[in-house]
Amino acid sequence: MSNLQPPHPDDPARSRASAANWLAAARDILIERGVDHVRIVALAKRLGVSRSSFYWFWRDRAALLAALIDLWRQSNRQEILRQAAAPATDIADAALNLFECWTILSNFDPRLDFAMREWSRRDPLLQRTVREDDAACVNAIAEMFKRHGFEHPDAFVRARIVYFTQIGYHAVEPGDSEPQRAALTNAYLQAFTG
Repeated sequence: MSNLQPPHPDDPARSRASAANWLAAARDILIERGVDHVRIVALAKRLGVSRSSFYWFWRDRAALLAALIDLWRQSNRQEILRQAAAPATDIADAALNLFECWTILSNFDPRLDFAMREWSRRDPLLQRTVREDDAACVNAIAEMFKRHGFEHPDAFVRARIVYFTQIGYHAVEPGDSEPQRAALTNAYLQAFTG
């Protein structure tokens, strides 16, 4: 039986010691420094709480890392799948729906995506997960193209071009402002959809 006590309700650290805050701190450290630095002591220091409070919310570090993977999948993958399936009158509207993933960045987090891909280079299990998610996104985008009259393999190739270009765009960080990217929207539409 553990002697750990949850933070007292009047303790100011209580508001910092929550599962969501531990996860947010882990996400930030993953992005800033990589998975090797996502450690309980470092997270506790960042949150200003005792490291023992971690165990009120997480079984162990592996559970927190699994939650980071789920967070990435829910934000990035689900946003792409949702936008690829959104109703559209034509392929240009469909592509604009999809572009929202990367231009509005309401749910898609390019920094988290890059950090996950970097982590996956050293973790074969995560690498398989990333590849499966990439395939699911490409397939969803290919289905979007098919709904608007593109045949296989054209739909599949266009989907790969759109997806890999956008994922790579954030990895390269060209420094374009939102107005600069917006000014190129029609050219992107023409290139991706014909």
